[in-house]
Amino acid sequence: TQGAGFSFIYQRNRLLSCLLDACARAGWKDRMVPLLEAEADACRCHARLVDELLAAGDEERARAWCIRGYASTIADAPGIAQELQDRLRDMAQRHRRHDLVAAYVAQEFRERPSLHGYTDLRKAAERAKCWPVVREAALGYLESGIFPEPGPRWPLPAPEVERPAVGKQHLRAAFPHFPVLIEIAIAEQRLDDVVSLHQRLCKLGGWHGEIDVRVAAAVAVSLPDTALGIRRALAQELIARAKPSAYEQAAGHLRAMRDIYAREQRLAEWEQLIAQLRTQHRAKRRLLETLDTLSSRRIVG
Repeated sequence: TQGAGFSFIYQRNRLLSCLLDACARAGWKDRMVPLLEAEADACRCHARLVDELLAAGDEERARAWCIRGYASTIADAPGIAQELQDRLRDMAQRHRRHDLVAAYVAQEFRERPSLHGYTDLRKAAERAKCWPVVREAALGYLESGIFPEPGPRWPLPAPEVERPAVGKQHLRAAFPHFPVLIEIAIAEQRLDDVVSLHQRLCKLGGWHGEIDVRVAAAVAVSLPDTALGIRRALAQELIARAKPSAYEQAAGHLRAMRDIYAREQRLAEWEQLIAQLRTQHRAKRRLLETLDTLSSRRIVG
């Protein structure tokens, strides 16, 4: 059945489900695990087999089937492999193996970096009492794409299942991972690092609208001129598209600038900016109409 198509596996699974249902109705629970073991590789029913073994209290066989099933599905059925990995993590959690749980969370973060994953990793590593070392490694990974291997200097054990080396090659394709590095720096209130990372990102070129907005919002109070510069660049880029929808988006950035200028008691600079935009783009009637809605008299607070 190696390499069997979806239709074959689906039909075989339907038949297996009927047999398992018949066993359950007949009270032949003892026949279900052997049947699932015989069909696990053909039907990709490893997760159900593991659940039955866990329900029967046979955790060692359940763990062994998780490992075997992961190896046989990671290449072409990664969703099933993820289910089996999750069950291994749950077993480690039940046994209060905080270091092993953290190792699985670190594995997830490495494969799918995100602020949410970083937060989960912090919680898990704090329970394992090794967050400072893990944090340094996580941030270093986002910079270089290199994650530490288990060893004397790494406080977490090797997970019981691991993505094959050939499957990791794509993971280094987009490093430094500036969006996640910036989101983490914002969350940790490291605003100098936020600005530095954003400047490095901008040197790469391209459009970083969402990240730019987050940076501008994060530093609006502590570094108003930086926030103003980011917002102005975004507004100018949108105005250059010469579309009414882009003008509305630009107006959002201009309103944010107006609020900063008001807070800094520099409204004269705001009025000068609007006057410059009117002069520079006097032929763009729809833009001028949008600018008419931006009056310093409408400032709240």
